[in-house]
Amino acid sequence: ADRIDENLEMLAVAESWDNGKPIRETLNADIPLAADHFRYFASAVRAQEGRLSQLDDDTTAYHYHEPLGVV
Repeated sequence: ADRIDENLEMLAVAESWDNGKPIRETLNADIPLAADHFRYFASAVRAQEGRLSQLDDDTTAYHYHEPLGVV
């Protein structure tokens, strides 16, 4: 997200060339929103915690979310 912010103008111009939108839309809405989405979902992953489930007397299951890599 920080790299997107650092390269905002270049990315906005490239996005405008790619899809034909006015530069003011990509510069003021599309690209900043993409950076915001990265920040939001990065914080959502950090907020997730695991949980324990008692399956029976001898078995406890620990459930957790773990990232698998870049999607």
